[in-house]
Amino acid sequence: MAKATKHDWLIAGVQILTRYGAQELTVEALCSEMDLTKGSFYHHFRGIDDYFDRFLIYFEQEGTLQIIDRVNQEKTPQARIRKLIEIGTSYPPQLAVAMRAWAQQDDLVRRVFEKIDQQRLAYVTELWRPLVDSEEEAQTMADIFYSLLIGGEHMLPPLGQERHRAAYHFMFAAFLPGNGALIDRQEIERQENDDTNEQSQTENE
Repeated sequence: MAKATKHDWLIAGVQILTRYGAQELTVEALCSEMDLTKGSFYHHFRGIDDYFDRFLIYFEQEGTLQIIDRVNQEKTPQARIRKLIEIGTSYPPQLAVAMRAWAQQDDLVRRVFEKIDQQRLAYVTELWRPLVDSEEEAQTMADIFYSLLIGGEHMLPPLGQERHRAAYHFMFAAFLPGNGALIDRQEIERQENDDTNEQSQTENE
């Protein structure tokens, strides 16, 4: 393969974590996944603890901070909530489930995840603040919103994108009187059709 980057090694960690769990996230497993030597690994990382630190930073950036940046491009609170639902329900749940299981076993991962959860809750509270009558209501809506995401991810089998979005639609539409539903079903169908068409074009090229 072409020269591996640090990002490639982090992606390999995602694959191992989601398939086998944190106990299998070792230097040997990473090298096997990448089909590279330990020398290549140590070119980018001082050791497995350094790798874990970088991996947790990567997870926070990709799974929280970059999503917030994307959502903030929308112009209204309603549009931001719609975008957050669209993004949040589009990710396969296996990584989030594996990360939370890891957090139950490792104090460092637990502290990082506590920070991430608080960041996410604070952001969702901020989104709801202009749409409700009090700070307490905004915090309650954020709690409901986030709990639904996590609960749907941990169901067996996971709730799935369509049912997850439908649950948000029916649960939250009543909280936006005069503003319309949170989920525009026709818009979601258009986006999904566009994604399917783009994928088909890519496969045919």
